[in-house]
Amino acid sequence: MQNSWIMLKELDHQTWQVQYLESFYFAIVTMLTIGYGDNVPKSWNEKIIAIFFILSACLWFSYSINAIGTIIKEINLNFVERSKKIRVINRYMHQRNIPYSLQYKIREYLTFRWKEESEIDLQQEEILLNELSEELQQELKKQANNVFFKHCDFLFKNFSLELQNSLSPYIKRKIIQPQNSFSIYSLSEVFQPHLCFVEQGQLQYQNFLKVSLKSVQSQDNFLDVSEFIEESNNVQTFKAIGYVSLLILSKSDFMNIIRSYPKDYQKFCNLKDQFILQVQQQHLPNSQFCIACGNNTHGLKECPNLYITLDRELIIKRHQYSVEQKRQHQKRSKKRGKTSFSTLSDREIIEQFVIYFQMNNKSQCKLNQENNQFMNKKQRIVNLIQMTNPNKLKIIILEDKIQFLNQDFLNKVLNIQ
Repeated sequence: MQNSWIMLKELDHQTWQVQYLESFYFAIVTMLTIGYGDNVPKSWNEKIIAIFFILSACLWFSYSINAIGTIIKEINLNFVERSKKIRVINRYMHQRNIPYSLQYKIREYLTFRWKEESEIDLQQEEILLNELSEELQQELKKQANNVFFKHCDFLFKNFSLELQNSLSPYIKRKIIQPQNSFSIYSLSEVFQPHLCFVEQGQLQYQNFLKVSLKSVQSQDNFLDVSEFIEESNNVQTFKAIGYVSLLILSKSDFMNIIRSYPKDYQKFCNLKDQFILQVQQQHLPNSQFCIACGNNTHGLKECPNLYITLDRELIIKRHQYSVEQKRQHQKRSKKRGKTSFSTLSDREIIEQFVIYFQMNNKSQCKLNQENNQFMNKKQRIVNLIQMTNPNKLKIIILEDKIQFLNQDFLNKVLNIQ
């Protein structure tokens, strides 16, 4: 066209960046109906296009403003409603003199829960599912529960498809509120283990003191499959981080259904025995979870970082293995050194010295012999006094003076009996 605002502005030979900027400016001022008259349609074709463009832009602009107003209104309504609830709970706690620390925890929990509710509509999903017909509900649950069986190696790899289809209607959905604690035994009114699949959300492990641990179990994982099989009462506690959706299958429903399939029931009994004997855990990688190291190949009691696990066969074989000894050849001297000695010759020399000493000291040897005889007689006298009645003999001999008695007195005393 020769007569248009593009030709008037001499934009036909400009770069595409300049043309795009002028076109965008023309669209904005036309849409907002605040044009300054600098870019106006020149031909009848441009006028027709501008009319439709302005009408559509007005409709779109009014719809956008209305949508923004609706969003702001909903935000204000939610804020007003939450503020009202906060005032109610604050008045309740103030009237009963609740400590400020507990009041703060309660307010933070309510705020966190309201935030999670605005992001996740699990409860609304449950309401909508209940509005469907029974046939559609069963078909929908069957398709949705396929995820449960595909992620569970315990059911998918060990049991028949007929058993899985029979178990599908008994799989239930359980919604855990934020910051709530539970175990696989406490998910129903009857205290029994459940096969739990984390469909949505995250869980945190807790110890027996209700202290949260760093280990986290995320979605698409099963909880304590080995405990479901063995029932060893090794209960682990979990805490929900936000809203958590679980797919659960109770042990009673599982046993009632599997007894109708003899081959599958026999396989389950065999699998349970292998788990009790700790033979089969390695074939089910997700059957256990270690909260200490975060590994799925073993449980907490089998963690090598906490407990010493010794291989008995390896230790025995290690001690039975003969190690080659390194020998070193050494040539010994045939001549004795100055420090060497001969035992037999030394003994003969010592005996000769003893004989020589006895010959030169006969009087001293005789005195020692008489002293020994005297001491023997002394002991006999003491024993005799102890055995004899002191009233008849009337002999009192002090033990510390016996050594001064002469030989004749000793002989007389010995003949008293």
